[in-house]
Amino acid sequence: MTKRNRGTALDAFVLLVIALGAFTLFGALARISVNAPLFRNGVVFWLFVGLFALGEARPLEWHSGAQRGAVTASWTFSIGLLCVAPLGVSLGVVALISAVLELRLRRLTRRVAFNVGQVTLSLFAASLVLRLFNTKEELWTVAGPSYRWVLSLVCAGLAAIFVNTTLTCTAFALGMRKPFTVVVREALTSDWAVDLLLVAMAPVLTVMAVRSIAVIPMLLAVIGGIYVSAKSGLNHRYEASHDLLTGLPNRRMFYEQAELALSAARNRGRSVGIVVIDLNGFKEINDRLGHAIGDRTLKHVASRLDAWCKPSDVIARLGGDEFAILLSNRSTEAAVELDIATLQESLSETLDVDGIPLVVSGSIGLAHYPRHGEDIDTLLGHADSAMYFAKSRKLGMQVYSGEAERNGPTRLAVLGELRLALATDDQLFLMYQPKIDLRTGEMSGVEALIRWQHPERGLLAAAFFMGIVEQTELIDSLTTLVLRQAVQQLAVWRERGIFLPIAVNISARSLANYRFADFVRSILDEFGVPADSLEFEITENTVTADPIRAEVVLGTLKALGIHISVDDFGTGYSSLAHLRSLQLDAVKIDRSFVKDICTSHGDRVIVRCIIDLATNLDLTTVAEGVEDGATLDILREMGCTYAQGYFLGHPGSSDEVEKQLLRRPQAPQHLPLRVSS
Repeated sequence: MTKRNRGTALDAFVLLVIALGAFTLFGALARISVNAPLFRNGVVFWLFVGLFALGEARPLEWHSGAQRGAVTASWTFSIGLLCVAPLGVSLGVVALISAVLELRLRRLTRRVAFNVGQVTLSLFAASLVLRLFNTKEELWTVAGPSYRWVLSLVCAGLAAIFVNTTLTCTAFALGMRKPFTVVVREALTSDWAVDLLLVAMAPVLTVMAVRSIAVIPMLLAVIGGIYVSAKSGLNHRYEASHDLLTGLPNRRMFYEQAELALSAARNRGRSVGIVVIDLNGFKEINDRLGHAIGDRTLKHVASRLDAWCKPSDVIARLGGDEFAILLSNRSTEAAVELDIATLQESLSETLDVDGIPLVVSGSIGLAHYPRHGEDIDTLLGHADSAMYFAKSRKLGMQVYSGEAERNGPTRLAVLGELRLALATDDQLFLMYQPKIDLRTGEMSGVEALIRWQHPERGLLAAAFFMGIVEQTELIDSLTTLVLRQAVQQLAVWRERGIFLPIAVNISARSLANYRFADFVRSILDEFGVPADSLEFEITENTVTADPIRAEVVLGTLKALGIHISVDDFGTGYSSLAHLRSLQLDAVKIDRSFVKDICTSHGDRVIVRCIIDLATNLDLTTVAEGVEDGATLDILREMGCTYAQGYFLGHPGSSDEVEKQLLRRPQAPQHLPLRVSS
């Protein structure tokens, strides 16, 4: 069925319900006898009318967010109205109140008419059940109603709920393009059970109102208790299945709804797309403007994504700034990818967050069902791998191809395994690469390099996992581990008379934390190590992410006595103003410029310019990636201060560094190495 046909079917169904409801209502009104009383007990009648209006106007909402729901006591009072007034009067009152309340909420006229129609038809079905049992008059007899009367009222309420649910779910199924059974399954939740409980209260409330109206407040208290219990239970269900910040389904709900969508697609032979979106630039917004603006930004993005999705799609917030969407009811994979292009355009539009214009684009990964997998776990993992591939290469969007898998496990797998590794004592450890003073040939310090002894993949360098970890909160735990191990090693060496400083790489997240300096001071105090034994290496991009915060945090670290150097200099986007304002101690020349200075005139000019610039700013220079003696000679001739690389020393354990110090080995012929302690 095409989209146009579905729209035509929905319109036809809505018009049918409106027409049948109007016919039923006017027919019932026409049967009201002018000679007969409008109600048997005026006090009870107006009490039920007032309670019905109050219940409809003031329902207890069971959650707020992207979707809303409510529990009302309408069935209790509407069924009671059928017992104390003729059908025409009851339907007229209920229809009028429903229409007024719907119009007050500024609903579309067609929606108001449909809701009035389905309520009218539901109560008419209840009246047919009462007529079938033929027990209506028992309420007014001296002996009172029988068990059969109680049963008739309960059955009438069930008939009303059944008709109401059927009509509503049919409209939803046609409008959302979902199978009717799926919509009904979603509707049969605890709020529907509350409706049943309230229907069961109808006989008690009606009898008590007729026999002794003074008991009504007690019964209303019971109904109020049902309301409160329903609200508590439904809120608990909502919190377990939805993200409280954005109102979107969470990962758990996404899995449940995605399984249903995949099952429907499998039966119909249709294509489904699983999309994972990670926001670009959100971390900078969170760090610079604060978490309050960050939260509002996520809400704006969630609303935009939700508005973009079709009714049949499934959207969720997986956590942090990561979202997932299941695109169902697409005929082909090409149709899915065409929709993704419009999604990119929607995401790239400027957001107005509290008057602040913000641009938050997204890195998008896409996996197709059934080509890339037939279960949600596989599809979501492949979409996540494609997203990370797109993010790392700034591609915007990437369809899963397996290229990322050939280079290693999925991002989610790495994060999960690393989280377990952080909880152990032996998988993550530091190795140390010597830094040589080109003026004296002595070892002037070491750089700490994190390594992961993976139980299955063996020894892994930082390049395997740091790019993934830096995008998550795990970077905080990893930074803590590295700092503690480095400072503890400094303390051990100092006890043995070895006074080598250790350089540690610091992430942008640390530089955005005003309390980071206090944290570093606490570790130094714990192990009794002076601050000038520690050096922090930062990249240009970590500074430019939030230069104001970075300047404050680095200034505090400098005040402690910690040395600061810029790593990979020349590959980022910093300015000379940053180098001057940050009060740096050194710049490290990136290996990409150093490795070819013997053969590339351009690289040689760049390296010389960096060294001259650093010298004029009273900074020392460190050349990375020195692989041969000829390169070392050129660097020394240029006036470079320090160098490191495999030619001068491979990364090794603390024991290997100590042995090298004790042996005092000779350097290669190009430079005599004098190791000092």
